[in-house]
Amino acid sequence: MSHAFSGYDTTSSFQDRGRKRAWEAWNLYPELSQTFQDVSSNKFKPMAIDSAAFKVVERFVVVLYGKNSSAASVNTARRELFTKKARTLENIPPTPVI
Repeated sequence: MSHAFSGYDTTSSFQDRGRKRAWEAWNLYPELSQTFQDVSSNKFKPMAIDSAAFKVVERFVVVLYGKNSSAASVNTARRELFTKKARTLENIPPTPVI
């Protein structure tokens, strides 16, 4: 599950975040292990955005980019990281639509 989620087994991965950073974030957020076990046990069950599992995975992504961030959502963390360098929120690039 770790390899599939983080891009270790393909060329795609989180931008500027390698295996070492992902491992460090995982160690800071141990709830992720149980969540990945639960998700892998129910491979074909859709994960709703408001589910507990989604919130744990989303928080892991936040920790991956900012281990000291208190943000619970990726959007909140993205705003925090963007405006940290004295940039205005009006200049934030749009997120890609998947």
